[in-house]
Amino acid sequence: MPIRILSLPAKDLQYALECMDFGDLIVFSLCSKRTKNLVKSLNLQIDPILADVCKNYICLQLRPSKIRGVPHDPDPLFLFLTFSNFWIKIDRKNGIAVWKEDGFNQSDWIAHFLDIFKGSFIEKLRINNVCPISYLDIVKQIIPNVRKLQILEDCSVELTKRAFLKLAPISMMVEIGNISSDHKENISEFLTWNVTFLTLKNSRNPFKLGLNDLLVTNTKMLTINNANITEKELNRFLKLWMKRNQSFYQPKMIRLTFRNELNIEEVLKGMKQQIVKQGWQLKLCRSHTKLMPIRFLSLPVADLQYALECMDIGDLIALSLCSKRTKNLVKSSNRNIEPISAEVYKNTIHLIIKPNLQFLLRDDYFSIALYRGDGIEIWRKPGFTQCHWIAHFLSISRTSMIQKLIISNASPIPYLDIVKKTNPRCFTLDISDNCSSELTIAAVLKLGSIARLVKIDNDPFNNKRHHISELLTLNLHYLCFNIMQNPFKLELSDLLMVNSEHLTIESAVIPEKDLNRFLKLWMKGNHSFYRLKYIELFPWEQIKHEDVLKEIEYQVVDHKRRLSRADGKELLVTVEPDFVVFEFSIP
Repeated sequence: MPIRILSLPAKDLQYALECMDFGDLIVFSLCSKRTKNLVKSLNLQIDPILADVCKNYICLQLRPSKIRGVPHDPDPLFLFLTFSNFWIKIDRKNGIAVWKEDGFNQSDWIAHFLDIFKGSFIEKLRINNVCPISYLDIVKQIIPNVRKLQILEDCSVELTKRAFLKLAPISMMVEIGNISSDHKENISEFLTWNVTFLTLKNSRNPFKLGLNDLLVTNTKMLTINNANITEKELNRFLKLWMKRNQSFYQPKMIRLTFRNELNIEEVLKGMKQQIVKQGWQLKLCRSHTKLMPIRFLSLPVADLQYALECMDIGDLIALSLCSKRTKNLVKSSNRNIEPISAEVYKNTIHLIIKPNLQFLLRDDYFSIALYRGDGIEIWRKPGFTQCHWIAHFLSISRTSMIQKLIISNASPIPYLDIVKKTNPRCFTLDISDNCSSELTIAAVLKLGSIARLVKIDNDPFNNKRHHISELLTLNLHYLCFNIMQNPFKLELSDLLMVNSEHLTIESAVIPEKDLNRFLKLWMKGNHSFYRLKYIELFPWEQIKHEDVLKEIEYQVVDHKRRLSRADGKELLVTVEPDFVVFEFSIP
């Protein structure tokens, strides 16, 4: 029986809103100005929003992980904004829906989502090779600002350049996945841009730099991976800086990584330097500064609390390591430490709290290296192993698991066992698109059990050495094949062997007759079919719902087809030209 929800007493209305599903709350906020303000008054928080620019649409990922005390929600909400239409498609855990709001364009949708959730923002905007250059202006108009612009390594030279020039102004941090030699003559277009963080990557070939390249840099924090510059030019650069008696130029930090080791003596030749006792830093000073220490823990309670609230997050973490009391002080403070991500690189684990706050853990060292954007520090804690460091960070951030564990092609397979011992749990196991088939299979087999969501960005079955059954038969909660560039072939037998609760496959290629046969086999079953609760396929080519549902009896319920078996079990089917969803339910 329907109720007039807005006519409820204030307390009952508040309770009803707090019990609402995340997606239903968004729908409710669209009904009127009053309902929007009611949702805003809940002060709900969501994780940072992720955005991917695809062929003709933007995919937004919203995750209600901080709502109503739930630490993590395994079913994020995906919103698809097409450039040619003003309606959006919503991929929720209970199926696909289409939302329309009169007068709303794409910018209005994004502004609405950012407005109704407290402190929400777009964390990452990813550009890949399927993004048309002509759509970049539309993207800039739709998205007001992002924390990080990530231009992936498969982008063309022209797309990389255009995406940077058009979207860097709305980004605090820019990461370019691959700078090729084609860009060398126009490097000033990247280095002279006034952005806060700029990371240039060149994983295949060393990137040749000169003194002039460093001198024209206008970004505050510059990182260049796989750089190639002579010790002589680095030495000249440092000497030029030492001779100045005013601010030299915009950068606060330049970080270069090299394939080959540098001769430090040649870099510092002819200069006086002061060696910092902690870590590997060499500090070059043009003027001396003096610091006056205070007895921090002797401050009055109100002053101590104020000091904690004013602290940099890195300093706050350092304070938590001093003693049990300081750890409890940090935990009891109101400071919010962002969800922690981890990336496995060679025989190290990078813990990423935010772009300019990253920790480097090695299994053969009891110390950790800290990168804060202005240099490297070494932290030591007697008796602390990798497990202790990670447990400590999770404890003070008031969470039980790593948000994302990233595996890339630089992750050695033998090191994965150490990673599993070190990381007790993670929400997302993210296997990058550059991983080999062997590394992908090994990562899922070894680490899949500690993850709520296993996301694979490559096709490990594009050769005869591995079969899809190696992964489909695993007992996983959520398995996602996020393969965008190439078709992913499936057969009826593949669907029958799935042992995960949720399965999502992008760019799927499966005949309509196999989907039809799958549904007929399910209808004939008189026992629990298998543990799968949800199948979501995004076909490589459009399919016809008539062929999928041929000779099958069903009822139409809320734009879905409901199939009912003799034993009372039901299956909701959604078939559109570009997606198929099967939802298994038990009455």
